[in-house]
Amino acid sequence: ILVKDYIGEVAQCVGPSMEPTIKSEGDYVFIEKLTTPKRLKRNDLVVCISPNDPDKLILKRVLALVSR
Repeated sequence: ILVKDYIGEVAQCVGPSMEPTIKSEGDYVFIEKLTTPKRLKRNDLVVCISPNDPDKLILKRVLALVSR
């Protein structure tokens, strides 16, 4: 439990939203939780909790940033 909560975990990608970089079936990603980027950049990958199902994680690519 400590490794999953604080260090990282392995997740399988399901769905076509990240193709062709990450295949929709069978590709695994390691979600590292030790470091957080100071600033997100375009094309960074981020993992979020799904708004439709809080028990699922979703992987998305940063396409645009708003500067303040």
